[in-house]
Amino acid sequence: WRKALYLTLTRSAESIVHESQNGFVTVYDGYPKSTVHLLIIPNKKLKSPQQLTRSGEFGLPFLRQVREYATWLVGELHKQENLKELNFKVGIHAVPSLEPFHVHVISTDMRSSRIKHKKHWNSFNTPFFVELSEAEEILQRDGNLHSILSREAHLRDDLLCNVCGHNFGGHFTKLIRHVMVCSQHPATKRSAAVDDYSENQTKSRRLES
Repeated sequence: WRKALYLTLTRSAESIVHESQNGFVTVYDGYPKSTVHLLIIPNKKLKSPQQLTRSGEFGLPFLRQVREYATWLVGELHKQENLKELNFKVGIHAVPSLEPFHVHVISTDMRSSRIKHKKHWNSFNTPFFVELSEAEEILQRDGNLHSILSREAHLRDDLLCNVCGHNFGGHFTKLIRHVMVCSQHPATKRSAAVDDYSENQTKSRRLES
């Protein structure tokens, strides 16, 4: 299972690949945790964030190139009428469950039937999710990303609404119900077209392990 993404890279079906250029392949996450959830996979022999260093082939220039590509990709997503009001974040998991190295581009509404338990939520809404800008800062300071391994403990954090910050402790079902109606959540006003995008992403763009 850990190497499932390698199998994905051998496929070219439009139902899997969202976009491919400039040394990157962007695929639809097989189990999307939000309305839009994409994975950027560089065409490099890189397994994990812990292989990144300040200099060398997988140094700061490489990570900056990834961030620039991700910024461009988000811009392209915002050109779509049904996605232009969504906010996105771009980052990596401190301890990824899959190889090779990949970057998540995910909308912040976190509305998906694929979020089934606490770990799913905390994977994207605690410091376990390391935004690329922060990863650059750590790499510049420390010369590697080894320090982020300790962030795996955040998967056990209390469940917090990612907009209003309300603490639900370990009550996952209450959190999900709240997110659907949170008055401060921009997703409560999203269009039906966005819902259609989410449904299509889940049904027809699923990665198979």
